[in-house]
Amino acid sequence: MQPIFVDTTHVISTEPLGHGSLRHPLLVALVSLELLVLAIQFVLGMFVNLFVTLPSPVFGMYGMMQLMVNPEMPAVMGHMVGGMVLGGLAILTFAGSTVTRNRLLIATTGGTLASVVGAGISGMEFLFSGQNNAFSYGMSVGFLLAFTLAFLSLLVASGRAR
Repeated sequence: MQPIFVDTTHVISTEPLGHGSLRHPLLVALVSLELLVLAIQFVLGMFVNLFVTLPSPVFGMYGMMQLMVNPEMPAVMGHMVGGMVLGGLAILTFAGSTVTRNRLLIATTGGTLASVVGAGISGMEFLFSGQNNAFSYGMSVGFLLAFTLAFLSLLVASGRAR
């Protein structure tokens, strides 16, 4: 260990700043969980998109009742719950990243949060518009951005990227 020099106004170390001080284990765990849920969400979303037929379009109480008696509704509900879990994880990781004051980590977790919210809004529009392909595309782009930014967040939080 190299010496630390102290004078009356400054503390100076000749040791280089190591990667250990840049690691955030709790954020690594949260972002890893977020990536896992994103992968599950992708698979469920593909199933819903390919195999579930929704009433076209859903209006009022009758449309909602039609939707609820749909035999494929558990897959849709699982996808919706997964989206809510992702939203909560994205909020937690963004809040945790603000504590670190690491601008790159704040930017990547904030981008992940925005992408998850955007995909969720597209998902709700997809559900209530009778499977409009533009909203399916919005969900896909939101997923792709969220996954990419969450992976970058993982690299930054683990100290592998600055």
